[in-house]
Amino acid sequence: MPLPERSTWTSLPRSKAEAKRTGARHFYTGRPCKRGHDSIRKMPSGNCVACERDAAYVKRQRYHHAYRKRVTRERRRAEDLRKRFTPPWLSAEDRAAIKAIYAARPKGMVVDHFVPFEHDDELVVGLHVPKNLSYVTAAQNVAKGGKLELTQKQAHELVDAGLAIWRRDVSADFRMVNWEPYRPR
Repeated sequence: MPLPERSTWTSLPRSKAEAKRTGARHFYTGRPCKRGHDSIRKMPSGNCVACERDAAYVKRQRYHHAYRKRVTRERRRAEDLRKRFTPPWLSAEDRAAIKAIYAARPKGMVVDHFVPFEHDDELVVGLHVPKNLSYVTAAQNVAKGGKLELTQKQAHELVDAGLAIWRRDVSADFRMVNWEPYRPR
């Protein structure tokens, strides 16, 4: 329900008791609240409408600040993983192809790693290479999550195809990668 216009405030009940008696939703005392707002008050709480508006604004700002922090942290982590699992010997053409894949992403789609960096399977870790990237909807990406169950043979095929590396060659915290077994000879 919209608030009464400022020009009509003087016609509102002058106290909480009067507003309760008349069944009004607001009252106007004519005196500023404890924070100095000259505003109407709400029933049944008696709270100043301007104070509630300010509190709601602060709450929204805190939420958005926390949300932005979380999103920024997640983006940085994703970028860090992409950098960490991009093979050092990747050619300039492959790096350009990765950029092109991200740039050509259709609207409503996200770029997904067929073999993700982090997933349930303890055998392999996906690489950030062009042939491991595809377009999926955000819903499909979330549904896929970190689920990837592979047989030993499938894991060997992914490593041989250059889509993944063995999990044993990555530290537990994903900070160190042993690239030596995968370097082209």
